[in-house]
Amino acid sequence: MNLNVRLFDAALSDKFNYVNDLLLKGEIAAGKHIDDIEIWYSRYHESESSYAFANMTVAIRELLLSLGVTNKSTVACHPFCCLSSTAAIAEIGAKILWLDFDVAGPWISVSGLNSLDCKIDILFNYNVGGYSGCLDKIDTFCSDHNIHHINDCNASSLSMYQKKPVGSYGDFSVHSNYPNRHLRSIDGGIIVCNKNKH
Repeated sequence: MNLNVRLFDAALSDKFNYVNDLLLKGEIAAGKHIDDIEIWYSRYHESESSYAFANMTVAIRELLLSLGVTNKSTVACHPFCCLSSTAAIAEIGAKILWLDFDVAGPWISVSGLNSLDCKIDILFNYNVGGYSGCLDKIDTFCSDHNIHHINDCNASSLSMYQKKPVGSYGDFSVHSNYPNRHLRSIDGGIIVCNKNKH
């Protein structure tokens, strides 16, 4: 007996004609489709603007530089920040301060933030596997202490927290379009500038 079982169906519908456009026009890093992606991210996160970059590390580096981060700056990081996030911080030469987990879940301990005895310039939050907690409290802490809150959503682009997209928390959120992420492509990084903040 000969059984033919298709495990994967790679047929593309007409919705994917943009791939042909990309290949013919060479608009992989710029053009209409990149504009569409930036508009989509802005609308989904109810933000004023979003910007696409070649990859997430480049996006984070450019964001940090635009915020004035130097080798004299301190960036407080979630303990599970991935290499594509921390590589940009290391490239600039900023000091990384590793933060504690909350006892309730894999997010930053707000009580730990309140007990910090050093100045931090940037708080770099990471949402582990889409699990997010205390984002509103982290936003409040950062606002009260004049700290830029960058919300790393590379593993949580479509996750929600308190009925809002996770990427709508923080002064900025960063997203990865690396092939193993939720919203994937060849590669890419997105910065979302959140409403009424920048």
